[in-house]
Amino acid sequence: MTPGPGPRELSYDVRLWKTRKTQRAKHTAYRVRWEVAGQEKGASFTTSGLASSFRSKLVTATREGVAFDVATGWPVTMDVEYARKQASKGGAEAASVEPAPQVDTWYSHAMEFVDSTWAASAPGHRKNTAEALAHITLAFVRQDALGRPASGLLRKALYTWAFDARSRLPVAPKSGGDPTPPEPPRDIADAVAWLERNTIPLAALGETENELVRRGLDLISKKIDGRPAAPATIARKRSAFYSCLEYAVERKRLPFNPVDQIKRRPVRNSGGVVDRRVVCNHDQARRLLAAVANQGKTGPRLAAFFACMYYSGLRPEECNDLAPADIVLPPTDDEWGWFILDGADPETGARWTDSGKREPRELKHRAKGDTRRVPIPPPLVAFLRAHLAAYPPARDGKVFRSPRGGPVRSNTYGRIWKAGREAALSPEQVASPLAATPYDLRHACVSTWLNGMVQGSQVAEWAGHSVAVLYRVYAKCIDGDVDTQLRRIETALGIAPADGPSGGTGADAVPRMCRDSPDVTGDGRTPPDTGEGATDDPKKA
Repeated sequence: MTPGPGPRELSYDVRLWKTRKTQRAKHTAYRVRWEVAGQEKGASFTTSGLASSFRSKLVTATREGVAFDVATGWPVTMDVEYARKQASKGGAEAASVEPAPQVDTWYSHAMEFVDSTWAASAPGHRKNTAEALAHITLAFVRQDALGRPASGLLRKALYTWAFDARSRLPVAPKSGGDPTPPEPPRDIADAVAWLERNTIPLAALGETENELVRRGLDLISKKIDGRPAAPATIARKRSAFYSCLEYAVERKRLPFNPVDQIKRRPVRNSGGVVDRRVVCNHDQARRLLAAVANQGKTGPRLAAFFACMYYSGLRPEECNDLAPADIVLPPTDDEWGWFILDGADPETGARWTDSGKREPRELKHRAKGDTRRVPIPPPLVAFLRAHLAAYPPARDGKVFRSPRGGPVRSNTYGRIWKAGREAALSPEQVASPLAATPYDLRHACVSTWLNGMVQGSQVAEWAGHSVAVLYRVYAKCIDGDVDTQLRRIETALGIAPADGPSGGTGADAVPRMCRDSPDVTGDGRTPPDTGEGATDDPKKA
């Protein structure tokens, strides 16, 4: 029966069994089983995450010496939760109705949301979702709860356990038998137990009069150290939070998405628009590639890696996935070749993949099996031919590999790039945003194509963008007919007569601020290469 104020039989004689997985006609059930004073109890759940969460509550109660009600089988600390579940069933007797707790806290709902989206999500998306939910969950814990672990430990428990569905998958015993949900690692078990007891009810987020949702949005607008977060980071975490609440609306746990009720000024986001100051010209790129090749034993291995990014606009993960079959080289170094790209090898933590290892994936923004043809200019043909001669493909058949044979990691090529950049550029240029990261080589490549008057649709195809995204991202890197417009302004201001020498159209009609700017000004501006004979003089657009 439902626990009441009268005397009841309590017991500390509790034994938990392994969770049993049962394949039913329409779905898979996960049954938590335990025994109180010799009486078997059980509860069934539709996902392993829910079963693991409920079983963890029982484990925590036994560890803390909490008495269990023999009639219901539940710890006395969960009386309110048990009564609420029974009331939702129309007052059925506890003895005749098996306890089946529903998701009613932010913690358990967020775990179920992660589980529901895990299979269809890419590893990077899984990681971003876990980071966002681990951050925002700290806004939804009971502020007056006793024994709160340190915030860093709570975030670790959320990131590595609660929101990592793979870590909570049932494990089959080596001796055989049914798979069982694992226990939280010892270093975070207490933090997991505290979170299970002390996160707010999910329904509280649907109360328009409280400030909980606003508190959550305020939290994700800051870094862990309290400094303002980048607009892109805020947008990514807000998206994960919004999707989690949309799932609550879908499951009829909230009547509406409470984020929609919060009226606040949107965060200004650049939308990924490339800052033209990062774009290097051809002479600077040649110096950078030469400097990289002189950086120890690893530098020569990466010269062609970086050259693929500058001359053909490849992403780092696409370079890592290159095999000889993906490269069509011409007979001589003064002709053009082709890349036939069919995949990428992104660097995402192994914990977020299905296999627990680094996994190749399809091309970005493309379906599995799709390919992308990208031209190889003659300078890159020479780079690739020399690289293949000096460093034959690794055992896995890939062109670019570290000295130990694995993929080229970002910390490795980032370190080599930093050293090469300091060797190739002046101190003023090093202090500027010019080619600050290896990815800026790809920006320089795409900018060069656009400024070379290649059709936008063709550039988008080679770069792996849509045309709309291409022009939005590279809007500030495209040189238009700026000189003509400036001459018209000079004529209007009387600086250069319309009928003067060369009819106002020669070099003398161009303002000195445009014509004689140094290679790098105080703000580090440098133009993209615009073709043969291009110099380091910036043409501001």
